[in-house]
Amino acid sequence: VGLALACVSAANAQIAGTFDTTFGATNGFVPALVVGSNNDDRANAMALQSDGKIVLAGKCDGALGNFFCMARLNPDGSVDTSFDGPGTPGNGKFLMTVAASLSAGADAVAVQPDGKILVAGTCSGKFCIARLNENGSFDASFTGIGGTSAGHFSLTIGTSTDTLTAMALQADGMIVLAGYCDDGTGNSRSQFCVARLTTSGDFDTAFDG
Repeated sequence: VGLALACVSAANAQIAGTFDTTFGATNGFVPALVVGSNNDDRANAMALQSDGKIVLAGKCDGALGNFFCMARLNPDGSVDTSFDGPGTPGNGKFLMTVAASLSAGADAVAVQPDGKILVAGTCSGKFCIARLNENGSFDASFTGIGGTSAGHFSLTIGTSTDTLTAMALQADGMIVLAGYCDDGTGNSRSQFCVARLTTSGDFDTAFDG
């Protein structure tokens, strides 16, 4: 029930397939990393920074609903307390409200070359995304659809319920989001759906499928 998949381990370079006992507090793994309040933390995505730090993202319960949750570990598996985001409890791990949703979860995370962190998921039946500065705070320059947001927002692709499952960062900084969306017939059927955002978070109108 920990955010780190119940365990996060590093491979031992000397004996293939064994735990690297220099990682984590328990002989090569981090056994439990509690972020939410109801013992139902789920890590759905992980990314490595260029400095070896490990960024985790997922879905955690809070007092009022479900939220994005984030944590960052140092290369040795300890919690990086300098990663102090916009939610609680802070000091290396936190819940985060995205697009004002009380029913949200992150399913993808990516680290940009400049160190900023993109995290995307589903918020109240819509794709949603946030960009964090390296210290975990919202990046206010990520202004979103129409240039009105300040680091996080939702976007509508289908006609009712959209579910994000993946994100990819292009070499030019464009952000590709993918998932499945209601097909609009009212028959509870879904189709593949995809969007591409500019570096500021607006729709890339050149991406015309």
